[in-house]
Amino acid sequence: MGLFLPPAVTINRFTGGYRPIADYTTLKDTETSDANNTEYDHRGDISQRPGSRKLLRTRLEGSASSTIEPITGHKFFTKLGTTTGFHVVAAGDRLYNYNSSTATVIRSGLTDNSNTFFTFSQVQDPRSASDDIILASNGVDPIQLWNGSGTAILLNSLTSASNVPIAKFIVSHKNRIYAANVTDSTDVDSVVKVTVSSFGTDGAPDPHIYRDSFFCGGSGRQGQINGLRVLNDQILIYTRNSIWKFNPGAGTGALDTLSLQQHEEAVGLLAPFTLVDVGNFHIFLSETGVYAFDGVNLALISDDQNTDIFSDGNLSQLPFAKAEFDKRNNRYVLYYPSSGSNRNDKALVYDINLKLWNPPVTGRTVSYISVFDDSTGNEQMIYGDYRGYLYQDRVGINDGINMGTNGTVEAASISTLTDTDAMFDETGDGLEGLTVRIVSGAGSGQERIIESNTSGVLTLETNWAQVPNDSSTYTVAGIDGVFRTRDYSFGNEDLIKIFREIRTRTKEQGNFNLTLTYIVDFKEVSRATSALITLLVDGFAWGLGVWGSIRWGGLEVIRQKTSLRNTSTQSLIGTHLALRYSNQRANETFSIKGFDVTAKAIGKR
Repeated sequence: MGLFLPPAVTINRFTGGYRPIADYTTLKDTETSDANNTEYDHRGDISQRPGSRKLLRTRLEGSASSTIEPITGHKFFTKLGTTTGFHVVAAGDRLYNYNSSTATVIRSGLTDNSNTFFTFSQVQDPRSASDDIILASNGVDPIQLWNGSGTAILLNSLTSASNVPIAKFIVSHKNRIYAANVTDSTDVDSVVKVTVSSFGTDGAPDPHIYRDSFFCGGSGRQGQINGLRVLNDQILIYTRNSIWKFNPGAGTGALDTLSLQQHEEAVGLLAPFTLVDVGNFHIFLSETGVYAFDGVNLALISDDQNTDIFSDGNLSQLPFAKAEFDKRNNRYVLYYPSSGSNRNDKALVYDINLKLWNPPVTGRTVSYISVFDDSTGNEQMIYGDYRGYLYQDRVGINDGINMGTNGTVEAASISTLTDTDAMFDETGDGLEGLTVRIVSGAGSGQERIIESNTSGVLTLETNWAQVPNDSSTYTVAGIDGVFRTRDYSFGNEDLIKIFREIRTRTKEQGNFNLTLTYIVDFKEVSRATSALITLLVDGFAWGLGVWGSIRWGGLEVIRQKTSLRNTSTQSLIGTHLALRYSNQRANETFSIKGFDVTAKAIGKR
């Protein structure tokens, strides 16, 4: 009997998502365990993720202007009954009224702590029933109040203010403010205390008067309150190791504290700012993974991904992870610190529609993440970095700037990179906060944050581990997009094959190339073989034939054949084959629609 082998592996639609598991045999045909900065989209394509754009080219600072400060809070505040919106931003010891062209200090003299973050709440102004205010609380300073003009003031400075707490977390519901994890040196259980604002005798809300309070257990086994959110007309309160539900009831009278119930006693909230309301349920990071909770049912959604978060993450810094709900794309975005990093330098993104995790986001450091409404009223993602800048997310194809730079290193020192031909952008603070990456040559793979620049020299925030030289190429603001398939055995792991060709279907993007690396029998990438795929219909690259194009859905799709070849480090004869598509250069992107791989069986092992 002759050897039987299917003539090709054909992929026309990518599903399943990112599963960082060691056992490749459990991966489905279009799942991946090795990828970054790429996305599974709703068309079934794999695409490089979108970029971001710095909103203001001037750094936000604290009062000590020589100190670099992270963004520690953001809230987009829209006055009720108007279309006027304000970005309220915290950095250092200040609160700012911020837009894309100016940043005005509205409060200074706050506690300057890079690990102290703000929560915000919008409520009716007790001084005027026709106005509203934003409250800001960080757990160490008194609650701040701002009405959209002038400077912010202390909430407890209002006439008749009473028992206004200092609290880490605030949320508003039915015109009451719930302030949780209260600072009170006389009460050991204040970290599980919730104090609630009142109503006046006229029925108007009084967010500056606090009379009622309750406790979510004790401060021992359950841990302190790490967050609270509204869901289905109830207040859900999350401690480190438990979840509580509180039904505030109707009316303006005293609260029924007997309605407080503990719902979960084994799962709680590890990282306070990963608690996100996605509409019908909450998603959050606990000590055992990412959970979804609808008020009744609790479901772990990060089984495989826990390896990335806990085994490959910095456990001591995980409580400072940040997350937000990308409403336009129905996705939960979680930034956390990788191993060895004290910053949130990696993200995992859960697509709620597709019910899958996308490959990690890298090349950014995110101290805070939030949302805002753009000029058309659409909600957009925004994130802050550790150098005092804000970025609109999911715009363009570079990170931080519209046009990035690709070049060859002219010279370098332990803390600089020189390319006098580059003409680096010096507008405002220039390229500060953006990432430079060595693409090839000496020092390949290194990434560093840019501290400052001239037209020809980049100065780095941290030193190179290996200093690049004139053999090195680099990119500024480029997105390191990589997607590696599973290792295909063509249905039979015992058959030895000779791998012949790969036919890739890509979306036309421009006059540049996508790198295809084919990996036989689990070779290291450095020993595997690479070829270039042109992303322009009329282009041509060595070892590659453009054998047809067609418009699918109005988009030009290029179908290209790559003839495989033996090299000194890799033979085409083996049992398994994996494909790795990549591009990390600025101003370039890619989208893969599918591929075919052909092979011939030649024996058994």
